[in-house]
Amino acid sequence: MFLFILAIILAIIAVVGVFVATSSKDLRFGAIITTAITALGAIIAIFFATFYANGVGEAKVKVSSVDRQVVGTVEEPGSGFRAPWEDFVEFDLFSQELLFAGSDGGAPSYTGGTVNGREITVSVGGVSGGSTQAQVDMTFVYSVNADAIKEIYSEYRSQERFTEQIVTRQVLSISRQVPSEYSAIEFRGSKRGEAETRILDALNEKLGKYGVEFSAVTIQDVRFSEDVEKSLTSIEQANQKAQEAEANQRTKEVENETLIASAQAEADANKILSQSLSAPVLQQRYLDTLAKLAKEGNLVVVPEGFNGLVNVGK
Repeated sequence: MFLFILAIILAIIAVVGVFVATSSKDLRFGAIITTAITALGAIIAIFFATFYANGVGEAKVKVSSVDRQVVGTVEEPGSGFRAPWEDFVEFDLFSQELLFAGSDGGAPSYTGGTVNGREITVSVGGVSGGSTQAQVDMTFVYSVNADAIKEIYSEYRSQERFTEQIVTRQVLSISRQVPSEYSAIEFRGSKRGEAETRILDALNEKLGKYGVEFSAVTIQDVRFSEDVEKSLTSIEQANQKAQEAEANQRTKEVENETLIASAQAEADANKILSQSLSAPVLQQRYLDTLAKLAKEGNLVVVPEGFNGLVNVGK
């Protein structure tokens, strides 16, 4: 709007210069120079007051400079011109990050599309029943759909205010609700991934109507009080020993099964060998050997019970 007003002022000066140039010969040269400079300045000011460029991952809500009502939106990358009395409200469509970590700092702060806040305090099932508190570091990644920016502006006037009033509050609320359904050891260990998925699904269900889509939820660290940490360490060590014992038992079972299979295979082989050495089989092998010797000329047939000497010379 400022450039548009500047262009009007320069245009007025240019018109005055034209009037002076046509009415006074003495001032004509200076008036012409002044008119040319101010006219050029007005053109440049009008250009920059109306020209816009929209990059990839950007969107703009076009609003009236007078009453701040929505005139239109620019959602696709490109450039063009707008009316001088129209303003743009910028929206970032790239992934936005919310980071809650550490014990320093106060309320979440919004800076350049990123929200930073302190760790989230949640309640989980206690080690010996009841519940206990945990301090959790978490990150969230989300984006805003381009077709939702008009409604977001109409209701909240800026992306920053929308993030602070809707997105951040819902993230903190859901992040505190889901962990209560897990025990301390589950939430930090075996079911951490499941908890992340449930938080992600709940956020998309709750904020989808605003055009917000979460793509990642990460539980980075879970911390308990010193007493709870000691109890969890004892439980984890006991579980580890139980798992080792179970693994050893499975190994021994496999070894026994292998020995049984080996013994069975050996017994089957002996059985087959024993069957192969029966009297008929041995008699047949004897006859086969005699036939082979006869074919080679090495066989001499004598009467049964013969005890004399046989001349085998040729």
